[in-house]
Amino acid sequence: MSSALSSMKSTIARTKQRVMVKAGKSDETYDVEYHNAKEQVNGEAEVLTRVSKQLKKQQELLRDMVALNSTITSVVSDMFSPGDTLYVSGAQAKSACAQIEEHRVRVSDKVDANVQRPLDEYCNQFKEVKKRQDEYSTRRVDMDRYAVDIQKTREKAATAQAKLPMLEEKHAAAKASYEDLRDELLQDLTALHRDRTNFLNYITAGMIKNQMDFYSNAERVQCEVLPLLAAVDESRSLSHPRIITPNERSSSTSNVRANPVFIGAGGSASTGPVMHSTSSTPTSTPQTTQYAAAPVAAAPVATAAAAAPVSLAKSAPPVSSSQQAQALFDFLGEDENELNFHKGDIITILTSHGEWWEGQLNGRKGL
Repeated sequence: MSSALSSMKSTIARTKQRVMVKAGKSDETYDVEYHNAKEQVNGEAEVLTRVSKQLKKQQELLRDMVALNSTITSVVSDMFSPGDTLYVSGAQAKSACAQIEEHRVRVSDKVDANVQRPLDEYCNQFKEVKKRQDEYSTRRVDMDRYAVDIQKTREKAATAQAKLPMLEEKHAAAKASYEDLRDELLQDLTALHRDRTNFLNYITAGMIKNQMDFYSNAERVQCEVLPLLAAVDESRSLSHPRIITPNERSSSTSNVRANPVFIGAGGSASTGPVMHSTSSTPTSTPQTTQYAAAPVAAAPVATAAAAAPVSLAKSAPPVSSSQQAQALFDFLGEDENELNFHKGDIITILTSHGEWWEGQLNGRKGL
């Protein structure tokens, strides 16, 4: 029988045995001592594998942190000119960042050689033990299936029992190989469990010492820059005033496009004050005043110069010095300070500020 065919038959027989065990139709050898040792060490292997991955991630993050700090320092320092308070300290800070990066590379090489590689090699022992556990399971299944075959053969007729010697020999060989590997695994699993703290002593000491080496060197280098910063009180940034013109006084907020000079015949203005009067300041005497309303959007506009004026008169008899005006166009304010109105609305004029007028409509005030 070829080795390939023999291997295939063995695989089928093992699969059948596992199915029978799951179905509860066959017994399985269960070693409590081995099982407990295996679960314990496999759990420890998972922890060490995570530590190895996190250590690599830590070195990557440290590299990125130093690079980012160097970039920020360089960009900010380059903004200073000779004579600025921090011009010299900025240049020295850039030099400090370069020194920190050089030392980081040296520390990283030490971590890789003295911590990372030994840890990875130590974890490889757990991986090798895991492979041996798989072989242990295969030998256990072989031992169990030969035991089942022997039992079934003994229950058959005498003529079938001629196979017994061969089956018993196979069972004995399978059991011996199973027990040899079991004893070896128990020994190795126990040794790994006891040895882990000894090995972790080296790894932990290496990690902490190299971390302290890096941070203490970084502190030493940066402390050389500190005296140059003594004249600067960084807390004053909290009360540093705004330098640009305040919004309420900024020319950018005035609506220059509402000025009549920008509105030609048939023209329009995109935004503007609520009302623009062609008359003098309103008085308390009832009078008819001509107004041109500031339009919105692209609606056609009739101006005081190009179209017949609209007569706007106070409602009788006035109780205050305010005037009223009738809107010629719809207007939608750009913010809460501007009054919205529609064509034909009667707006009460409250005050005037140059080009800007404040009015009231439906109880709401606005420009």
